[in-house]
Amino acid sequence: QDPRGRVMDTARSTSKIGVLTGHSLAALVRERTVALLALLFLVLVVVSAYLGWSATSTVNAIYLRSAEFMSAQGQTIPPNPVLDTSPLALLRNMATYVSLIGALAAIVIGHQLMAAERKAGTMPLLGSRPLRSADLGIAKSLALIVAIAALVVFAALINTATFLALPEFRLDAGGWLRLAAFYGTSGLYLLVFGFLGLWFGASAKSETVGLLIPVTIWLTLTFVLPQITSNI
Repeated sequence: QDPRGRVMDTARSTSKIGVLTGHSLAALVRERTVALLALLFLVLVVVSAYLGWSATSTVNAIYLRSAEFMSAQGQTIPPNPVLDTSPLALLRNMATYVSLIGALAAIVIGHQLMAAERKAGTMPLLGSRPLRSADLGIAKSLALIVAIAALVVFAALINTATFLALPEFRLDAGGWLRLAAFYGTSGLYLLVFGFLGLWFGASAKSETVGLLIPVTIWLTLTFVLPQITSNI
């Protein structure tokens, strides 16, 4: 085949992948289960920022009142414990929310990317089209990456806005880098579970089994394994 023909084939394949990716994302938006889990995760992100601010502000208020009392008594005032911790302590609950609700939402998103095609009965139709299986896999993977990235970016924007709105909890350059590293790691962590849901959703004969297996893996890694290692 001449180079011009290969370029045209590549262009057609890229166009098909783009159409399939858009179709998959549109189908995800219509799924109520996915929407509810994503909304729950995003609400918890906001709650995490509020709880961290509330707890830190309470400790700071207690310290200030204690410092006034100790100053009146002529006692030595210890350093403020709030200043001894990183401002990132405001987000102390985010790791828990990512490993629990975030990972579960990623599994459901990956699973629904394939389950939606089965429910709609479009899989046989896609198989009858001049479409490579690799193109379908790439399109589903891109849709999963876009969906997970949207969750992570929204959470990062909420936490960034929290630090910008609270001048008493400013991050230095190292703090911003650690925050970015946390969300980069969180995105990779969620993608692992998302691809588990996508893989088993495509390979399992039953839709229930395709969801049960990755959820079991998630439960094992999140609850069972920590219990075993803590006992050791």
